This record gives sequence, C-alpha cells and structure tokens, in this order.
Amino acid sequence: KTPVRLHLASDLKGTLINLPPPLGKISLVARDFSLELPLGRKNPVLDFKYDPVLFGKLKLKSGEPQAEIERGVISLSEQTLELPEKGIDIIGHWPILHTGLWQKRLKELTEGGRQSGIADKLKRIRISLAVWQIAGQKFSDVQLTAARNSHYWRANIKSDGLSGFLRIPWNQPADKLIEADLEKLHLQKTAGTGEPVSPRDLPALKINSDDFRWQGVALGKLALKTEKDLWGQQIQELKLQSGDLTASFSGQWRQDDQGRQHTKLDFEIQGANLGDTISKLGISSTLNGGEGSLTGKMRWEDAAYRLALPSWNGDVDVVVKNGRLNQVSPGFGRVLSLLSIEQLPKRLALQFSDVSGEGFAFETMAGHVTLVDGVAHMQNFAINSTSADLILSGSTNLVTKQYDLALDVTPKITSTVPLAAGIIAGPQAGAVAYLVDKLAAKAGMDINKVVTRHYKIMGSWEEPNVELLGGGEEDAVEDSEDESIINIE
Repeated sequence: KTPVRLHLASDLKGTLINLPPPLGKISLVARDFSLELPLGRKNPVLDFKYDPVLFGKLKLKSGEPQAEIERGVISLSEQTLELPEKGIDIIGHWPILHTGLWQKRLKELTEGGRQSGIADKLKRIRISLAVWQIAGQKFSDVQLTAARNSHYWRANIKSDGLSGFLRIPWNQPADKLIEADLEKLHLQKTAGTGEPVSPRDLPALKINSDDFRWQGVALGKLALKTEKDLWGQQIQELKLQSGDLTASFSGQWRQDDQGRQHTKLDFEIQGANLGDTISKLGISSTLNGGEGSLTGKMRWEDAAYRLALPSWNGDVDVVVKNGRLNQVSPGFGRVLSLLSIEQLPKRLALQFSDVSGEGFAFETMAGHVTLVDGVAHMQNFAINSTSADLILSGSTNLVTKQYDLALDVTPKITSTVPLAAGIIAGPQAGAVAYLVDKLAAKAGMDINKVVTRHYKIMGSWEEPNVELLGGGEEDAVEDSEDESIINIE
C-alpha cells in the first residue's frame, strides 16, 4: 500500500524571513522552499529544502500534544543526507556566518517566548565557512568540527587567522569559562564605527595562543584570563611575551545601563627595544631602540579594543636608556631637528657619536606623564645624552597633535671645553679653561647651566614653532635649509 505523503512547495515570495544572512530575505525576493512528510506513519521522517542554504532530514517521534524531533541532520548546503544514530548533526558550507547578528536575533526570539528543541539535541557540528565574522573580527577559509557531551562543547577550528582547540560550556552557569588553546590568533584593528561588542554579552575567557599577531605584527605568546561580572569583564590577566617584549595588563571592561562602555587598565611594558615594541602595539612614536619600561594606569570611555584618544586619562612612568629619537618622523624628533642638537659638538670643534643625521641618541630618558582627556602633561621630563641635557615641561595634545611645551637645553661643555681650547688655541689656553672649570666647580657653580637655553614649542607635530626665550636676534631659532644652530658662544 502506497503511503500518503504531504508535499508542500512555495517560492516564499511575499514572505519576510527576519533572520541574518544567508537565511534571511525580504518579501520581494523569491526563494524555493519544499517540505515532504509521510502521513499515517509512526515516527515519520520529514525532509525539507530551503534552497540553496538549508536542507534537512529529521526523524520525528510521535507523541501528544505534538511530535518532537528524535534525531536528524541539517545541512547548510545541498548534499546527500543520512540520519545519525542519535542527536542532531549540522554539516555543510555557508558563504558567511555573522555570529553577532545571530546572537542578537536568537536572543530576541528567545525573549519572545519562541523555543526550539533542536539546540538541546544538537550533538555534532562539521561545517566550513568562506567568511566568519565574530567580535568585530573576520576570518576566512574556516573549517569547524565540534562535539558535545553533557557539560561542554569541544571544538577544533582552522582558518587563516584562528586555529586551535576550544572548550565551551553547555548548560553551565553564565560565568563558566570558555577556554581556548590556540596555535595562532591573528587580530585586526576593528573599525571605530558601528555598535561595539558588549562586554556583558561575552563569557568569561581563558585564552592561550602560541602565535599572537596584531594588525600583522607578531607579538609572541598571548595569555588572557577574564572573569564575568554584572557589568561586563574583569581582566585578570593579559600578557604578551616574545624575545624582547613582556607586556602585562589587568583591569576592567564594563558597560553601564545606558549602553556606555568604560575601560580601565593597569599596565607594565618592558622591552630591550621599546621603540619597536611601541610601534608593534600600533602607537606612533619617534623612538628608535631603547631598553626600559612603561608603567601606569589608563582609562577611556569606549570598548577595550577601541583606544578612544579624546577620553584617555591616566598616568604613565617612562624609563628608557640607550635609545634614539628619530629626527625624520613627525613628533618630538622634528623639534630636535629644528634645534639642531647635532650642531653642538661642532661648536666645540669636536665630534660625538650620539648625534647624527639618523637622530638624537640619548643615554637616559625618564619622567612622569599625566593624561587628561587625550592631552599629555609632563613636568621636568628629562632626556640626557653625552652632548646635552633636555628638560621638557608642558603638554601635547594626542588628538589634535599640537604642542604647548617648554624645553631647556643644557650643552655638556665642562669636560670638552678644555680639550677644545687646547686643540684650537694651544695648551696654555686649554690649561686656563681647565682651571676655570675646576674653580667654578669648587665655588658651586655649574658651568653647563650658564649656557642653558630656554625654548617655547608651539604648533603642530608636523610643523612645530620653536622660539628661543630671552635671546637676541642672533639667537633666534630658524627652520632653514642648513638647520639652525644653538648659539653657545
């Protein structure tokens, strides 16, 4: 006896399907849908097609008041479907999966009282994605396999920028950890537009990656551990470690009831090449080389991954030795170029190795910087070299890139004048200069400070205006083709 079969077919034109891509569609668009179900049978098998993005074969269990799914397979692309022994499998390929959009839509459906029995019976996933968008990141050529037991999903993922193993809680408290042991995690800077990821929606995380990269720059190993609270995330540990870099962060990433996000971080960055380290972290700097540390506290009014300069507030302590300030790049190196620090040794008819066309080499750079709404304030920030000591006070605006600084430049001449005088005017003049130097020292007088020059630095980072204070016309600082010279004669 031939069984009676129910067959439904429609192009769904005029029907709106309010789901993220690739399942969603507007009412004007046609998309073929069909459903087939044998009638009058106990525990029938239902077949459906939503061409070309969803296909399924579901074994139903007859019951009252309605049948439920016993087992089945759902495919994201057309292929031959075979029922699994138990549970539900998801297989196939999609061109794109936007996790954030799906989380938002499923949350809306759940809050609206619409429940599905599929999630509870889901046991295995074996899918591929051309593009996977998650937490503002985009990964390509994704292969994902996963299996679930009574407590956890265990997944293996491979893609261009994310590979490794994940353990995701199932039917566990909301603060239960998602753990990831990754071979690689390559992240890109997210666009500053659009709605940011909410820290309230993120689970607690424990992530380790052997190869962490930020905007294409290798930063070594990553260790991250967060704890979920009512307002978002407590960042218990964020550590980066490579051959010449150790960076440690801890703090909070939260969102208030009005949807405003706030980030607070304590940090310590140590490196054998801080200039390279700062550049790797995506921060513009004129510093080349330099061994030392940056420590402090920062806070800003945005997501943790959005460094909102206009709301930067905090304190930073800087200690660096044996580095170089590049005179070519915009920034403070440009100021040093205008001052022509490299000309100081020539004034003494000598040569020093700490100044060259490549920039201004220093022995130590140290000071405290306070940030208020994106403006960096400093007092007696010291840069010391073998040819001159520099003391900076004032502020620089990190948003508008404008200077408002006072700079004192003190050439170190006490140890070189006797030698220079001896070379230029003979040993008698050198002896007299040496005697004057020592007598001044005995009297408590610092010969260096006698020739200290005081400057006012205003204007943009690209074209700063440097004014010599308390000097005559002959001492004016000019930006000429030959570069100006600090007059210490």
